[in-house]
Amino acid sequence: GLRGNKKVKSLTEEEITRLVEAFKKFEDLRPPSADSLSVIGSDLIELGLKKIYNPEFAVAVTRRPKSYQGHPFVVEVGIAYGGNIQASEEPIVLRYANKIPLIYDEKSDVIWKVVEEMDWKRYGIEGEQYQMVVMVHLCSTKIPYKSAGKESIAEVEDIEKEIRNALMEAARKMKQFLTEKRKEEEEKKKLLTYLKYIPEVSRSFSIFMSDGNREAALKIQNELENELFKLISRKLNLINIEEYRKLYRVDSE
Repeated sequence: GLRGNKKVKSLTEEEITRLVEAFKKFEDLRPPSADSLSVIGSDLIELGLKKIYNPEFAVAVTRRPKSYQGHPFVVEVGIAYGGNIQASEEPIVLRYANKIPLIYDEKSDVIWKVVEEMDWKRYGIEGEQYQMVVMVHLCSTKIPYKSAGKESIAEVEDIEKEIRNALMEAARKMKQFLTEKRKEEEEKKKLLTYLKYIPEVSRSFSIFMSDGNREAALKIQNELENELFKLISRKLNLINIEEYRKLYRVDSE
């Protein structure tokens, strides 16, 4: 170690290096204040995505402040899926730094790198087409731009890790939505299949229960058909029996 009363001017290059490495490993340093940072906010990001893209699903996340090289920063992300978003071979990526959109040099940016490396299939995205918008906002007292043009963000490890964590957090919520949606679609498909057999099932039961009385059989058939329809239609949101008959071209006679 170093003597506590040693003057800074007398430190050798080796001692300075050891001191810097020790500071890097010290975990009790107070992080720099993030009070000066101006975030967009998850509510506004989600609202904006819904307003512009009219998606089937949208979610936004504002992460807690972090720091790199003594500079505080906050990462915010938003994901919009489905709806009016046009399908493409790559997700639509929106990049912002301190609320300013980054238009050029998209694929040389750390944001694009993280989005490209994400295993989206793990989060419920199927096929080779993406009907998805990914928005990332980096807010910091010092944005690590790659060049003086300020159009792309450099690959700083702490920032890259935080962008990835933010995207994973939002993507998990999207996966939950997609899982529930596909489960509902499978359930609806099963119920629609059952609907096809309602007339035949009702007719068979009515013959069995009417003892050959045609008038009684028709009455029982209609009553049973209506009850079965009501039971299934609660989950399918069909308006009435006539809509159901029209859907399957069932003769109401």
